Amino acid sequence: MPYRVTCSQPLPITANFSRATNYNGIMNRGQLESYKYFEPNIRALHEHVKQTETYKTSWLPSALISKIDRVIQQDTDEIARYEQAKSEVETFINGIDDDEIKQIMIARYIKAMKWEKVTEKVLGPYYSPLAAAVKCKRYLKKHGIV
Repeated sequence: MPYRVTCSQPLPITANFSRATNYNGIMNRGQLESYKYFEPNIRALHEHVKQTETYKTSWLPSALISKIDRVIQQDTDEIARYEQAKSEVETFINGIDDDEIKQIMIARYIKAMKWEKVTEKVLGPYYSPLAAAVKCKRYLKKHGIV
């Protein structure tokens, strides 16, 4: 049976993203923080699907081929869930009206920069190193995102 390809960092939320959104579909900080793991996991799953496909040959018993097909389908479903969660984060950030907050969110959650670097890039070198974090957290709190 093929081995499972994994990325170097584990996904910090469940595979079905049940903790990624609140009950009413509103974004939460966990989903924002998890964004940086989506792309590596998507790439790893695509690689696993490609690798698993190579195990399918005509001489294998049909029961084994059906197991391989189930693994491929599970991976494909998981890729779709990652893509959906990734799209939700991008849509949320793109919908922010305040340009400064949007730049902070992109730098922190999409580009995965540390808060000190985000402050320097977006706000400038004369701000406190965590000024961007404070602005972001205030925005999230103001909009009911926990």
